[in-house]
Amino acid sequence: MLEIKQIHQPTYSVVALSGRLDAVTASELDAALQETENSKQNSVILDMAGVDYVSSAGLRSMLGCTKRQAAKKKKLVICNLTAPVMDIIHMAGFHQIFTLAPSLDVAQTLV
Repeated sequence: MLEIKQIHQPTYSVVALSGRLDAVTASELDAALQETENSKQNSVILDMAGVDYVSSAGLRSMLGCTKRQAAKKKKLVICNLTAPVMDIIHMAGFHQIFTLAPSLDVAQTLV
């Protein structure tokens, strides 16, 4: 199960996640991210403090958002990664693609 909360600011939107980001829940994240991207046209901060697992489907959702944001000259910044999720991102080599931040405060300065 994945819980998704959205907070909209004037120049960015925060999408906070809690739970597992896997093949079952990745479509929920896709829908939430696309809704946020389309309604606000802002950069997106993905706060993953409550996520303890990410599958390849979850990584694909995050990569898709990164590409869509770049096409609009906006950003996706991913913050508050737990150690297990950070390990998965590093093993997949996605740390070279994603903009990562240690905290929400730092992420806000990067958007």
